Amino acid sequence: MDEPVATTEKSKKIEAINKETIHHICSGQVVLDLMIAIKELVENSLDSGATVIDVKLADYGKTCISVNDNGSGVSEQDFEGLGLKHHTSKLREFTDLTEVNTFGFRGEALSSLCALSELSIVTRHGMSKHGFKLEFDKNGLLTKKEPCAREKGTTVHVRNIFKNLPVRAKEFQKNLKKEYARAIQVLYNYCLVSTNVKITCSNLIAGKSPNLIVATRSTDNVLNNVNSVFGKKSLNGIVKLELQPPDETVLQEYNLPNDITVDFDWECYVSTCDHTFHWIIVYYTSLICFNDITKKLSFCNCFKKCVCEKIKYIFLFLYNQLFHQKINMEIIGQFNLGFIIARLEDDLFIIDQHATDEKFRFEKLSNETKLKTQKLIVPKSLNFSALNETILIEHQQIFEDNGFTFNINKQAEPGKKIELIGIPVSGHWQFGQDDIEELVFLIREAGNETMANHKYRPSRVRQMLASRACRSAVMIGTALNFSEMQRLITQMIEMQNPWSCPHGRPTIRHLLSLLLINK
Repeated sequence: MDEPVATTEKSKKIEAINKETIHHICSGQVVLDLMIAIKELVENSLDSGATVIDVKLADYGKTCISVNDNGSGVSEQDFEGLGLKHHTSKLREFTDLTEVNTFGFRGEALSSLCALSELSIVTRHGMSKHGFKLEFDKNGLLTKKEPCAREKGTTVHVRNIFKNLPVRAKEFQKNLKKEYARAIQVLYNYCLVSTNVKITCSNLIAGKSPNLIVATRSTDNVLNNVNSVFGKKSLNGIVKLELQPPDETVLQEYNLPNDITVDFDWECYVSTCDHTFHWIIVYYTSLICFNDITKKLSFCNCFKKCVCEKIKYIFLFLYNQLFHQKINMEIIGQFNLGFIIARLEDDLFIIDQHATDEKFRFEKLSNETKLKTQKLIVPKSLNFSALNETILIEHQQIFEDNGFTFNINKQAEPGKKIELIGIPVSGHWQFGQDDIEELVFLIREAGNETMANHKYRPSRVRQMLASRACRSAVMIGTALNFSEMQRLITQMIEMQNPWSCPHGRPTIRHLLSLLLINK
């Protein structure tokens, strides 16, 4: 590897960052994504004593986020400080932290949203005769105030979120569906724990009618909230616990002390930064490199910069890029009527003829098979959560490719929009609601990153297709001529994931490097 070369370029002078840049950086650490933006606005509504909260999203939150409530509203004397950083009514001095009983108290959320988007607020305080429409600039300064008609409460509009951070905006749009799903999941959390509060959420896509995602009733206990969010079926898995402290008889019988005190030391670190990240996720992946310079097998961590100018072949097993390029392997011959020995320049590989053919046939079946559908005599209500309903409706074609058909009533309330009217059948294989739920989970986890080139199948469908592929593939013990061996190797280039068969057996292994033998 080349050594770093010293430079004679004059080093840049260390200078203070301007206030506007500091504000953008710090704001990006408070509002990291769509989920946190919605979370902060909903918490503001709960802190205001609202009993009705309505969240409206336009284009999954990309165009606009609107949160409307019937809370106490904002008094006119507080308008100027609404968008300014560290302006709050919850704290006056540090000791007040011990008495905070609200979600928000730092005064950062609205200020950060001002820096990251276009923020406007419509509010009316209980003591005001009319409401006011307020607009703020990116520094949180009030730029416009005009009277308007509205009931008591507040509506916050956040338009074009992350527009001032191009890289963040691009990443947000790329993972829009996944961000949206996470935001709805967090909204469910507030629906569950907030008693006597009605929370609704809808998504509006241009040219389509609004899609109601969340709609809870104002209930007085958490159990009713669970029923409202997840349906009656979810109550079957909940057990009510009634905990009582043991009486004197139990304590004496088991010789237990009345009071238990434990001495402990609490050692911790206090951050000196104004803002810290909520979490940091680190992914470790490895590369196996055949380095043309060092002439030996070396392992590189993906966090280390690779400066090798000539790397012949890189096995990046995570993305399976090796066989998507045209590779000319020289066939040496067949070994033990079950394996193909092939040479790729200075490296020898062994290929399992059965596993390779099985995987090719499996992927072909997965891409081309459309299961036959058997109509149900009586439609079956699925009773899905609102989020799972939305995923199914948006990706209905994937479910139809797997043989499921539905009757969808978009005007019905969340949890009751979908009825199952047809299920896939194939021989003795039968499928049902569990397979639908598995498909929903797979789509939700993948987001919109691999939708274009991935064929989603429930595990039981994959198991059925794998069994068919295995029975029709070239068997161990079958003698192959040159053209048949060449066909199997060529098939590997066409596979999306050629490294193992559907049952987990490896299809190809590196035997050795001829360069090491020559040495």
